[in-house]
Amino acid sequence: MPKGTNTPEKPVVLIVCTGNSCRSQIAEGLISNAFGSAVRVYSAGSNPSGVVHPMAIDVMREIGVIIRRNKSQHWRDLPVDDFDLIVTVCDHADRHCPLVPTAHGERMHIPFDDPIRVTGSSETVRQAFRETREQIREILLPAIREWVDHWYE
Repeated sequence: MPKGTNTPEKPVVLIVCTGNSCRSQIAEGLISNAFGSAVRVYSAGSNPSGVVHPMAIDVMREIGVIIRRNKSQHWRDLPVDDFDLIVTVCDHADRHCPLVPTAHGERMHIPFDDPIRVTGSSETVRQAFRETREQIREILLPAIREWVDHWYE
């Protein structure tokens, strides 16, 4: 029996990062792609940049996941009470974001390095974004899968 009281048909996940331009956007795209209609997923920031980073869009397109229509938004603009799982993907958001799970929800923290901080050639930066994408795919997706399986028990 699903735990969520607001969305009994499927869990609702929020991915939070500071700028909501890269890591949380990549995570949202990967989760949406991996779980399809079994999970509703959103991403937001504690201090959103207002744009999805073009390199994040590019490296996701390389694997067939389209995030160019995503929006960088503040978590306050979302129905926070509806989330069954809140995942922070950067230490700053984990420390400074006052989001707490609702009575029926949970919180998870899995930090990833910010590829936006990498400097160098365009290819060096692109490789950093790819590495972040792959880390999110290899670490976060299995954690979400385990959580979703447990949610449906």
